[in-house]
Amino acid sequence: MSGEIEGGAAKFERAVNWLRQEVRAVAASVAPGVEPRVKERTDDRYSVGGAMGKRFSLSLFLPDTPYETGAAAANDAFVAAGWRTEPRQAFGGRPVLKAMRDGFEAGAGAEGRTHSRRCMECGLGMDCPDCRGTGQEPVRGAGDGR
Repeated sequence: MSGEIEGGAAKFERAVNWLRQEVRAVAASVAPGVEPRVKERTDDRYSVGGAMGKRFSLSLFLPDTPYETGAAAANDAFVAAGWRTEPRQAFGGRPVLKAMRDGFEAGAGAEGRTHSRRCMECGLGMDCPDCRGTGQEPVRGAGDGR
């Protein structure tokens, strides 16, 4: 058996549009009037048995929004919209807020590094205590004391 499940593409597109609206509404609550930078991606996924599906991811970056205040506002907006939330830790111990609803997962987190500006301390040395070799400045807030 192969091929697309009847109506599957339309159902996927409706789900993507719904998720897009939900996440953009949370971003607007966190930083009113700020136009987020958006990165969307759709990937084909295959199971061990060879079945194919799709996965959609959406990242919104809100410049100059400290994590602590942004995460608190995002939590309130997610909960008001019917999402279940829980604080977690991401890679490197950075805080992240996860939100779950109807099989979807969203979140708010510090992207760790931003602005694509060279780190003035190291010149991209991998053992730099400020940028850890990324060459970028840290995001304000996010528990890094800045």
